[in-house]
Amino acid sequence: MISEYDKKEIEAFIKTIGDTGLENRKRAKAFIDEINDTKKGVPDIIKYLEEERNPSIRMRAAEALRGIEDIGEAGIKALIRLLEKDKELLVRKALIDALADIYNTAKGREILNRCLEKDNDASVRRMAAKALGDIKAKEGAALLVKSMQNDENRRVRASSIEALRNIKDFSLTYIDAIIKSLKEDKDSEVRKAAAKVLGGIKDIGESGVKALIDSLEHDKDPYVRGAAAESLSQIKDREGLLALIDCLKNKSNQSIVRAFVIDALGNIEYIGQEGIDAIINILVNDDNTMVRASAARALGKIKDIKQNNIDDIINYLNKNIASHIRASAASALGNIKDIGQAGINSIIKILGNDETIMLKSSAIDALGNIKDIGQAGIDTIIEILKNDTSSLVKSCAAKALGNIKDIGEAGIDIIINILENDEDDEVRKAAAEALSIITKV
Repeated sequence: MISEYDKKEIEAFIKTIGDTGLENRKRAKAFIDEINDTKKGVPDIIKYLEEERNPSIRMRAAEALRGIEDIGEAGIKALIRLLEKDKELLVRKALIDALADIYNTAKGREILNRCLEKDNDASVRRMAAKALGDIKAKEGAALLVKSMQNDENRRVRASSIEALRNIKDFSLTYIDAIIKSLKEDKDSEVRKAAAKVLGGIKDIGESGVKALIDSLEHDKDPYVRGAAAESLSQIKDREGLLALIDCLKNKSNQSIVRAFVIDALGNIEYIGQEGIDAIINILVNDDNTMVRASAARALGKIKDIKQNNIDDIINYLNKNIASHIRASAASALGNIKDIGQAGINSIIKILGNDETIMLKSSAIDALGNIKDIGQAGIDTIIEILKNDTSSLVKSCAAKALGNIKDIGEAGIDIIINILENDEDDEVRKAAAEALSIITKV
């Protein structure tokens, strides 16, 4: 197709798209009919779509292409390029709808399939794979599997796998092909994509679960192992749960792998006593701050945690042990929330002592998460906001009071005073945010 219209003509046409008025609908139809008859104008619309900054107008321009019978290979390539580039949700939806309409025509399907299968430019093949996933083209699944298995470019293979996740119309053949990519592809990004896709399939069978467990235990790349852990948490298979717990207990695993596994166990929610004990052990014994933080988060998600587990965490908080362990215990209690008055009192007690900044900050954050901490807890946080010398601790105190909300007039007055007079920018910023939350109607 060739160019014929200037920008003003295209702009006038775009403004008629989606208009409910009879005259504008007639003008829009006449313009589209003219384009279909003359085979001219598509490049002008695409150029307008590429250059226009207003997303609502870009959306209309994309919608305009839906009525055109043949936008050609150059037009289709332009659309898949725009689909990857444009971040506006409504524009993306209009582009997806346009591509879906095009794919429903024999010629459009042939062109888009050819872009994936035969284009010399790997970026075009990758974007074509993504587009097929975005439009949920079930008819393209077999071609995506072929691309996943055979394309020489790793990013094209990974995009083909991710596209299959969006289509969600799997035959056993496709699942077996994804499992094979997980087990055999030399590129870690492709294996990671395969692991993620398997987690989104309702029934991957025993072979799929086994492949994920094998990847969790043996893959050389920690991010592939993390993706396998996440997928096992989605599938919620008993063997997968046991494998996750065993992986967590294995001290030789990298810290990032342990963090991924803990996050996965937290997502499962009901993990049994063995799993809970393993996470608490990590909470108080792991040397890595990131891993302990993951354990604290996970304990807040797990629904079968028992009071005796909570009591164990409170005991760690009260012990005369390293402050980073006690800080992790405080964070865990704040995430669990329903810890009883004894737990709340133990956290408040920390704030009355000369503790490290990290421990005090974690304790304040925990009280802010729990919220229902009683007046004694609120008064303690207010005193810290007024008198502590650490800007980090004071910022945490302001944020906690904002989370609690119902802090009384005296508390609000203190926050206003901090907002107006504190010398630290971050403390004033935290006070402003807290005040905004508390006074929001």
